[in-house]
Amino acid sequence: MSFSTSIKQIFSKNIRYKIDLMEWSNKMDLIALSQNNEVLIHRLNWQSIWTHPSPGDSCKVRGVCWCPDEKIIAIGYSTGKVVLLDVENKEEIFSYQLEGDIASMCWTNQIPQSTSGNDADITVEAEDDSIFLPRLPNLNSVTPTPKKKDYSSRAEAKTSLNFLIIGLETGVIHLSVFGMLPCGSISLSKHIKGKFKVIDARVSSDFAFLHVTVATQEALHVMIFENSTLPLYLDSLLRVATKHSQILTTMVYIEDALVAIKEAWETVLLEMDNKLTGYANLCQKGSVSADFLELLILGTPTQTLEVFLRRELTEKGLKKLGNSIEMSYTTIQKLLVKPLDTAIMIVIYHLNSVRGMSRDKYHFGGLLEEEVVTEVCHSAGQFMNKAFELQQTIDQSTRDYKIFFRWLYVVIIRLMDETVPDDVASITQQEITYLAEFLANLDNDEDEDKGGETERKFNLERVGQYLEDKELSIFPKKCPKSQWEAFLEDNPTLKQSDVIYKHNRRASLVQIHNQLRGGIEKIFRQPEIIIGQSYTLRNVIQIAENTENPVHSAHLSLADGTGDLFAFLVSENLLIFLEAQKSNMIKCLRLEFQTKPYFDTKYGQFGDLSFRHLQFYSENTLSFLLNNRTDAECGGCFVQMPVLTLRQKATLVDVAEFIDIATAGNVMNLYTLLDVNCVKVIEGSDWHTIAVSGNRKVASILSENGKKIKIYETEAADEDEDEMDLSQSTNMDNSKESNQ
Repeated sequence: MSFSTSIKQIFSKNIRYKIDLMEWSNKMDLIALSQNNEVLIHRLNWQSIWTHPSPGDSCKVRGVCWCPDEKIIAIGYSTGKVVLLDVENKEEIFSYQLEGDIASMCWTNQIPQSTSGNDADITVEAEDDSIFLPRLPNLNSVTPTPKKKDYSSRAEAKTSLNFLIIGLETGVIHLSVFGMLPCGSISLSKHIKGKFKVIDARVSSDFAFLHVTVATQEALHVMIFENSTLPLYLDSLLRVATKHSQILTTMVYIEDALVAIKEAWETVLLEMDNKLTGYANLCQKGSVSADFLELLILGTPTQTLEVFLRRELTEKGLKKLGNSIEMSYTTIQKLLVKPLDTAIMIVIYHLNSVRGMSRDKYHFGGLLEEEVVTEVCHSAGQFMNKAFELQQTIDQSTRDYKIFFRWLYVVIIRLMDETVPDDVASITQQEITYLAEFLANLDNDEDEDKGGETERKFNLERVGQYLEDKELSIFPKKCPKSQWEAFLEDNPTLKQSDVIYKHNRRASLVQIHNQLRGGIEKIFRQPEIIIGQSYTLRNVIQIAENTENPVHSAHLSLADGTGDLFAFLVSENLLIFLEAQKSNMIKCLRLEFQTKPYFDTKYGQFGDLSFRHLQFYSENTLSFLLNNRTDAECGGCFVQMPVLTLRQKATLVDVAEFIDIATAGNVMNLYTLLDVNCVKVIEGSDWHTIAVSGNRKVASILSENGKKIKIYETEAADEDEDEMDLSQSTNMDNSKESNQ
């Protein structure tokens, strides 16, 4: 079965918007498209799955790539923002900001046959921490505002590494494990003088080499960086990256829980502002507490307070305020007792696992610092203690509020000259003591005019101070010492031990949370430092003299781990094929369109051909798009070139620190290698870009204006003669497409 008869067009469509990028999934019938500043996911039949809008008007999509397991897609923007999305539900998994416009993106998986330099005793198997840890409670069952439902780590079941490599216009190359854990960066400006442009950046099959394609003002180069440290740390790095993913996933859950707590608190604050702001603004600074204490002791209110109680607060308003506060506090208590407490315990578990790893100097000595991890473990312990303190504060505040509102209710009834109902319990002496302490702290001591915005003149609420990024203004009452506290006081040496979590009474819950989040970032910054410093420039390969034409490149790691394949489209008449072998040998082949063989007229139907775009279909096939220079109406040709032919024709190049293959290597006329059975003529307008997937046996071809696309099945059976041509789509279909 020849190639020209096995490729079948299954789709053709005119699109109202312009497609800039397209990338096929290798495991699913999905294609990712970028349209200016949006990313769209479509099926093979062009059914729209979902659309991800731009994070900002100035954000243009620069790169789209699929994670090797096809469950995550990475999007890079012109602002340097990188977003990881769950393909199934479009939820944002992780995002971070880089300094500079993104020039290239690729995601590389670890080849299973490859072996790292580590000992067999650290062979990584999928860990199952669920046997030790409880499941995170569903936040949606507690809060009215919907929260993210899936908080499972995407790295738990992984037994091999994958790297997301991002090249920036600034000349910095970033590497990250699973797209989340930074594990190295290289600044090309240290090695290149003058202006340059990053074309592509790829890692070798064994992760020992980083190949960066760079275009300078003089020439096109491939810079080969060697890293002798990374291959030794692969298994250790996988364990660290897995813990990093688990901790970050749980921290996202904690942040959502804190947001839910703040929402419940703001409900309380709004109710109190509506009722008490007017009265507080009528009073002089520091007089709110004095007025209420005078009412408590003497039983007579000031004129201003009496008007407020009789007309503004009222009996019904008091009951509504009390019920609202009680409901909000109940919601906060539910969030603290179960979701937040469970999540903190999970973070502490994972941090202590990382702490144990940091003590294994042989395997993790360069990746983790024990002192830093220990400090962060204490921050997690402080966070747990502060959450428990907030629970106690809520209990005390609930008690004080009930006493306060019951007392005010009696006061209002008497001011209205009505009889106090018999079911209203009288206030005991102990409750009067609690009430006096509560009233004494009503005034806000931090009342200042900040930029024309006046702070509240009252401080009725005790819980909210824990949810602000500043120190507590009112400390909770000290309870009698527990047996544990008494034991620590009697043993000061044990109290100062690293295994005992300290309690910071002055800090708020948000402050400690920010401290914990910053500490976690600090822990996992070490791999980036140790691995990034290990990159050294080994070779510079000059591909060709630089031209003004855009350079297209393609890369593929061989499945047996013996090397990497590269293809560079330097101009419309020059394609360079390279094979970088693991034995540090480099083979090169230069392909040009020269005079057609005079004895063979089978190429006459194609006219004079020129290169347009290329991509590896598989490790056995290189796909490229050709244009007809003599007859524009013929459109172009889609070619599936056997890679084995290119590897056999390529010749060895002397390996040196600087290699100039601009005139080296075997030069061949592509017409002599081109088999007409491997060529598919593409009818229509001028075609510009291809995207192929050997696993899915599919190829898509995009027109130069980006508004027409053709999709082909590349290995169709002979009996499938019917083609599905949807180019005559109705106006309604096009209208629907333009709105997606």
